[in-house]
Amino acid sequence: MNPYIFLHGSCNVELARKVGNYCKPGEKLRSSISTFPDYEIMAKLPYDVSDGLVFVLQPTGFYMKDGRLCSPNDALMELAQICRAAKESGAE
Repeated sequence: MNPYIFLHGSCNVELARKVGNYCKPGEKLRSSISTFPDYEIMAKLPYDVSDGLVFVLQPTGFYMKDGRLCSPNDALMELAQICRAAKESGAE
């Protein structure tokens, strides 16, 4: 088991990539968020998080996603979905 698990949303993927490379060099980051055509958000956990220490990186400002300006509300909803999914999967 990894000593910690690093999850991120879609607000600033470049920042997540840089932090991920610093913390775990060589590991490929996978997004934990998918968006339905009606812009509903669903979190998928790409790692096994049971009994793991989870860190979530998610800025909460305005950002562009797929050519659409997303608000801080979208970022907070992504954060809530990631945290919910991690907790339901048994993260510490």
